[in-house]
Amino acid sequence: MIKGDPVSIRQVLHNLIKNALEAIDAQGLIEISLHRVQKNNTDFIEIALYDDGPGIKDEQIEQIFEPYVTTKAKGTGLGLAIVKKIIEEHGGAIWIDTSRTVGAGFIIQLPAYNF
Repeated sequence: MIKGDPVSIRQVLHNLIKNALEAIDAQGLIEISLHRVQKNNTDFIEIALYDDGPGIKDEQIEQIFEPYVTTKAKGTGLGLAIVKKIIEEHGGAIWIDTSRTVGAGFIIQLPAYNF
């Protein structure tokens, strides 16, 4: 279970899925997985989101979570900056998975809590 603000977590997922939908232009595939992982003796919920769109250029990867950085012709460049801020406020981390040769992949890890 993730402990946090459900509206904020929904906004994170909405932003990432919206970006993926725009990247594939209704012609591709979006893959989302969710599972529990352990890292440094701490349990996390890991959400992986991949699309098979054009991907993110190597030179943009380091800056993609910065405000006003965008890969789109139309866009403010605030979506991923907001996503990162929300995830970090919940004690988690987000990064780009560069292991796939096609599309873009984001990994989110949020602390898991047992109630």
